[in-house]
Amino acid sequence: MRLAHRYRNVLVEIERARRAALRTLLAGHGDVAKLTVVAQEADAEIERLYKSAKVERQGARTRAISDGVREALKAAKETKKGALAAAREARAAIKLDEQVIEGRKLIEERAAYLRRNARAHCAVYWGSYLGIEAASEQMAKMPLYDGVEPNDPRFVRWEGEGSVGVQIQKGMSSQEVMGCADTRLRIECGVVPKGVDPTSKRAAKRQHMVLAIRVGSEGRSPIWARFPMMMHRPLPADGIIKWASVHLRKRGPREEWCVTITVETAEARRPAESGAVAVDLGWRKFEDGSLRVATWRGDDGKGGFLVLSPWDLSRIEKANDLRSIRDQNFDKARIALVDWKKTATVPAWFEKATATLPQWRAVARLVALARRWKSERFEGDEAGYDALETWRYHDHHIWEWESSQRIKALRNRREIYRVFAAKLAKEYRTVVLEEFDLRKIAERPAVDGDTTQNPTARTMRHSAAVSELRMCITLAFVDRVEKVPAENTTKVCNPCGSIQVWDQAADLIHTCTECGVTWDQDENAALNLLALRTSPTTEPAVARESKWSKTKRVAAEKRQATAASA
Repeated sequence: MRLAHRYRNVLVEIERARRAALRTLLAGHGDVAKLTVVAQEADAEIERLYKSAKVERQGARTRAISDGVREALKAAKETKKGALAAAREARAAIKLDEQVIEGRKLIEERAAYLRRNARAHCAVYWGSYLGIEAASEQMAKMPLYDGVEPNDPRFVRWEGEGSVGVQIQKGMSSQEVMGCADTRLRIECGVVPKGVDPTSKRAAKRQHMVLAIRVGSEGRSPIWARFPMMMHRPLPADGIIKWASVHLRKRGPREEWCVTITVETAEARRPAESGAVAVDLGWRKFEDGSLRVATWRGDDGKGGFLVLSPWDLSRIEKANDLRSIRDQNFDKARIALVDWKKTATVPAWFEKATATLPQWRAVARLVALARRWKSERFEGDEAGYDALETWRYHDHHIWEWESSQRIKALRNRREIYRVFAAKLAKEYRTVVLEEFDLRKIAERPAVDGDTTQNPTARTMRHSAAVSELRMCITLAFVDRVEKVPAENTTKVCNPCGSIQVWDQAADLIHTCTECGVTWDQDENAALNLLALRTSPTTEPAVARESKWSKTKRVAAEKRQATAASA
């Protein structure tokens, strides 16, 4: 695993060098360099104005900023946007230049040679390096620039995690794997651990086996890695195994080992022959403590909601509460150690190690100090050392509790989402989702942006994890996902088509001012998504403005005109 991790970072280094060479090549032709400088200067001006606005808000004790700073920010953003667009067009244009084409060819050939050479010397078995190279191919598809800054893949720090795998070319049947005759993958009978009651129902469902996976060769003989394994259910009798990968993950202070076996079966899951369902993703917390995360409506008239119960949410919140307790205990232990140090006589190494102790924010630094102190005790340190060691012992216990609680809570939520997606995929052939970038919701508003965001809604966003729900739905429907525009899906009245304006955060239920129909905004959005899907055109329908909305708009325009003339 360590060698595989090192090989991955070597490929990252090669990819970063390839990208740097490409950027240098493109910058040497046309106006790319000049336009990039203009965009960088505009970006620096935006950063300066943000800092100025922050100081201004702190001095005035308000979230608002002056009109002058707002206008300057707007102008700088427009300059940056125009320069970036022009630079993209210039880079696209010069790609057809013969010198650029020849230069790119040389760069790609050199990178390919380096990758082949890295593979030859990585000392990683081919079953493992194939997965690493697949990830490297995804890195190569990243854009060269992230705005004005170079966009490069990052090196990954070694923290004891990793994977080893084996690819079964042409596949292998389940019987062959259990027969233990193959030289790539075997599942052998294991020994029941001591203390297990063989008469219990839980033990009866588990098969104690040994997984043997090939991780290398000695001549033509395989080198095996063997892992004790519990099988909760047998492999499909008609299954053909294509891949097997063993993963090691750090879960707090503990290690977690698991194996992923990719199996193809003749009886694949058959999708429904017809039918479409629209799923509106969004979160809303109710008074009983539950959290609605999705609303669905099918073209057959059926519908429903996906709701996380208060118990599901409490499991996630409990992990956050434990983290808060750890933070509080850390602050108390750090302050107590600072106070003790003022009255104690400490050696030079301790003085140097704790020179910046009042500014420490990482628990790991205090733990490292406690471990070093254990091996380098000094006279008169009993009170300080005992207090720190007591904190370290309890923090380790709460850390283990916190990590286990979080993993179980998140897996429980993921299972709820998977079951929901599987049920829809079994009943409907097509799912309709909004074409919406969820990353925009995660972004915090800029200094000159919206200051009315609900902090509770931001907190609930983490509990809802609608991006994970959308991924589960996409995986369940595979290539049967249809995306439609998300504009005004919650505001357009589905029965009459008028645009409604009201406080959507405060009122879930709304009565249309045009047709008088009362509807749930999430149900209304799901019906609108379904209507967009069944529409003969792919363009979103132009919704009619309601009479009340028009009256409010005209009145606002009159007030603005009067203020401008005055």
